[in-house]
Amino acid sequence: MKAEWFWLSVIATGVLASAYLAVPAAAQEQRGAATIVAAKVRSQGFACNKPSSAKRIAAESAPNMPVYLLSCDVVTYHVVLIPDQAAIVVTKAE
Repeated sequence: MKAEWFWLSVIATGVLASAYLAVPAAAQEQRGAATIVAAKVRSQGFACNKPSSAKRIAAESAPNMPVYLLSCDVVTYHVVLIPDQAAIVVTKAE
């Protein structure tokens, strides 16, 4: 009986540890995308202080043309990134 509990606790610890380690990587990736997309938007004259997230919209994205929903402190933008061109930026009503 003790051996069963031991192995269950080992498995549970492994599952919890892997879940804990996966969250910071996903959060870091999200923050990185927000920083990059916000820089592009700002370079085109749009205000984006404190970007909080940039969620990729897979249904609207195409190869070499990702589409993001960028959330900044007071505004949200729908952004289409186009290689070697200006991005298409549309302000979304909140």
